[in-house]
Amino acid sequence: MVPFNRHLATFVNSCVFVTLLPACTPKQTTGIDAETRLVLVFTQVPVRGMREIASRAPHPPDFPVGTRIVRWDSQNPSRVEVLSEGFAVAADPCVSFSGDSLLFAGKRSPRDPWNIWVMPLSSRTPTQVTQGLGHCRSPIFLPLSAITGPEFIDKVRWISFTSTVDSIPDVTGTGFAPTLYCRSLNRVESNASIQTPGIVTWRSTFNLTRTFTPTILADGRIAFACLMQQGDSANASAFMTVNWEGTDPNPFLGPATDGTLMSMGTESPDRSFVFVEGSVEAPLASGRLVRVWMRRPMFTRERLSTSPGHYAFPTALPDGRLIVSYAGQLPDFGIFQFDAQHGAPGKMLYDARGWADVQAAPVVQRPEPLGRITMIVDDKPSGDLHCLNVYDSQLEELCRLPRGTIRAVRVIEGTPVPAGEGGASALVPRVRSRIVGEGVVEEDGSFNLVVPGSTPLRFQLLDSSGMARATMHNWMWLHRRDQRGCIGCHENPELAPENRSTQALLRMRADTLLKPPAERESFSFRGDVNPVLQRSCLPCHSGSRISGFSITGNDTTSYQKLFATQQPTGRRFVEKGAARSSVLIWAVRGKVMDTNSGTVRSMPPQMALPRSEIDLLTAWVDFGAPF
Repeated sequence: MVPFNRHLATFVNSCVFVTLLPACTPKQTTGIDAETRLVLVFTQVPVRGMREIASRAPHPPDFPVGTRIVRWDSQNPSRVEVLSEGFAVAADPCVSFSGDSLLFAGKRSPRDPWNIWVMPLSSRTPTQVTQGLGHCRSPIFLPLSAITGPEFIDKVRWISFTSTVDSIPDVTGTGFAPTLYCRSLNRVESNASIQTPGIVTWRSTFNLTRTFTPTILADGRIAFACLMQQGDSANASAFMTVNWEGTDPNPFLGPATDGTLMSMGTESPDRSFVFVEGSVEAPLASGRLVRVWMRRPMFTRERLSTSPGHYAFPTALPDGRLIVSYAGQLPDFGIFQFDAQHGAPGKMLYDARGWADVQAAPVVQRPEPLGRITMIVDDKPSGDLHCLNVYDSQLEELCRLPRGTIRAVRVIEGTPVPAGEGGASALVPRVRSRIVGEGVVEEDGSFNLVVPGSTPLRFQLLDSSGMARATMHNWMWLHRRDQRGCIGCHENPELAPENRSTQALLRMRADTLLKPPAERESFSFRGDVNPVLQRSCLPCHSGSRISGFSITGNDTTSYQKLFATQQPTGRRFVEKGAARSSVLIWAVRGKVMDTNSGTVRSMPPQMALPRSEIDLLTAWVDFGAPF
C-alpha cells in the first residue's frame, strides 16, 4: 500500500487544477495538522429539501434537485470544489481502492432516472455506467474478479449497486423495492458462466424487500441492510452478507424487532463493524452509532454514541479513524471525526450553512479485498441445497422433537403481488406463495434438494401428517448452478457441525423440485377454502350461535371471522402458519393436534370431509392462510 501522505501528494500532482469556489459558507472548520491531511468527497443536500426526504422511503434517499458531490481538503478547509457540475442531482459517492476514481449516482436532468457514473478524479470527466436499468443507486467498487474458468486469470473490475429495473413491488411499503446488482466495468469474454461476450450485469439478491446501503467487507463479501418479514409485520431490519455476485446469502446482524432501522454500515481496520440504528421518521434514517465485532457480530452489540444528536453515514478510514455525519439539530448535518472515547462528535471537519453534509468518502488508497470465484452459470436454472440436520436448531419447536418426527421439507416460492391486483382489499397478501415441491427428510434430519435458481424461496418442515412443525418466515435464494449447504435450521452460528456423512448424501440422489411455474400449487381463501366452507359448514354455522364459528355469504366477512377465538379453548379458529394450533384443523381432523389438553368435536358431525379437502385446509393454514 502506498503511504498515506505520499499517495495524497501523488493524487494532487495528477489532478487537473480548477479554481476553488466558495460554494458554501462554512459555519466553522477545525484545522488539521499537515501530517494528518485528509481529502474527502461527500454529498451536499440543500437543507430546504431535507424535510421532504423524511416523509419518503428512508433508503436510498430521494435527494432533491441541487444535491451535489464536492471535494474537500483539510489543507484548505474553508472551501469545497464541486465535482458534479452538469448534474441536476448527484449523490452516493464511492472512491476506488486505488483512490483515483469516483463512482456516484446522478441525474443530468430532474426527470431522468438515477444512473451510475464513474469519473477519474484526475480528468473529472464522468462516464455513464448504467442505462435502462431503472433507478440505480448506492454504487460500490468491487474487487477485481474473473468468471472464466478453469484458470480464472482474466480479472475485470466489477461494481455493485441497487436497482429497481425488475419492478418488484416493495412488500414492506410503496413503490418498487431496490435490489442488489453487480456489473462489470470491462468486457467479459464468453465462457462457462455467460453465453454472450460483453458487459455483464447480474441480479445479485432475490429477497422480496428493500435492499439498501451496501458496503464491501475486507474478505470480499458485501454487507447490506434490508427489511425482513416477521409474521404479518414486514418492517424488521437486518444486515445480510453475500458474495460479490450474490451467492451464499447469510444473516449477519439482526433483525431489529424494536422498530429501529439498521443501515449504513462500515468495517474498520480493527475488524469492528459500525452502523446506524435509526428511525424511519428521521431524515436519512439517522440515529445512534452502534458497533459489533466481525468475529461475533450476533453477540457483541455495543452502543458507540452516548451524546444526544443524530448520526448518519459512518465511514472508517484506513488509519482507524471514524468519520460521520452528525446533526445536533435536524436536519443540519455536518461532517465530524467521531470521538469513540467520549461517545460524541469530536473534531468538526466541515459544516456548511444551508447544506446537509453527508456520505463522506476518503480519497485515499486502501487495501483491495481478494476477488472470489463465482459459482454462477447462466444456462443452468437450478441450484443444489444440502442440509445436515434439521434438528440442529435453537428453535424450541424443533429442539424438543424426537428424531424421525420431520419427514419432509416443503419448498415455497414467493412472487410479489403488483399494487392493485386482486382488488382494493387490504386482505390481499403482498406476496403470492406457490409450492415448488416437497423433498424427503431422512431419519438423521438431512435432506438434499435441487431447487429453482435465482428465485425467492423459503422452507417448511413437515411431520408424518403433512403439517408444518417449523416455517421459515424470510426469503433466501440459490443462484444458477449454486451449491449450498445448511448446518441446520436456526442453529447456533458459533458451533461447528458434526463431522459425518449424512443419509441424504449416502442416498446418492437429490430430490429434484423443478416444476414449471405454471404447475406450482398455491392456495387462497376465496379460490380454494371458502367453497369448502360454504358447502360443508354454512348450513350449521350461518350465525355465531355455535362456538363463535360463523360463516356468511360474504367472503371477506367469513375470512375475518376465522381469526376469532373459540371457547372454551381460548384458541383462534385459524392461526396463520400454524395448522397444528388451529381449532378449525382440530375440528376437521377430529382431534387436538398440539400438546395442550382439550377436546374438540369432529366436524362436520354427519360426515367427515374427504381427505383431499382436509389436506387442502391444513396446507392453506400452514401457508399463512392467504385471502
